[in-house]
Amino acid sequence: AADFLPINFYNPGTYSSTVNSIFVPNNKPATYMKDGFILAKEKIQQAQQEPEFAGYIWNLILMTDGMPVANSADFGFNSSQSPLSEVPIPNVRVFAIGLNLNALDDENIRVRGVSGGFADEARRVLRAVVDPNRPGDFLEVQRVDQLPAKYREILGTICGTP
Repeated sequence: AADFLPINFYNPGTYSSTVNSIFVPNNKPATYMKDGFILAKEKIQQAQQEPEFAGYIWNLILMTDGMPVANSADFGFNSSQSPLSEVPIPNVRVFAIGLNLNALDDENIRVRGVSGGFADEARRVLRAVVDPNRPGDFLEVQRVDQLPAKYREILGTICGTP
């Protein structure tokens, strides 16, 4: 993802427009969860083969406000877009951030008149993406303005600083 937006530059407006402009390997103008995860995984694995990056410690942060779906009209879990088949990634620590996941249940009520289930399913997927021995690598925020603090928290975890 640093190909598109440097990790040391976080601005909510720029971040959103940059992420929304990324075309993932399926050439669709969307950031479906599995496609985005595969793109990041492939970039990391390519870099791991380069001698200049020998000995690096690798981390991947998956941030999402949703759950695996197959297309924008599909509102419901779709295993074809679940990143779970892509983990673990050898020598890569995966962090996951869920953004306003409760809104998934609100949307389901609004669109279909059915309550519950989607937020919990999204949390299940995100918890399963991280190392089961590091459950604290799954984080959740309710608002976009809370993301910078969570990214700093992850940075502290990676660098060993409070």
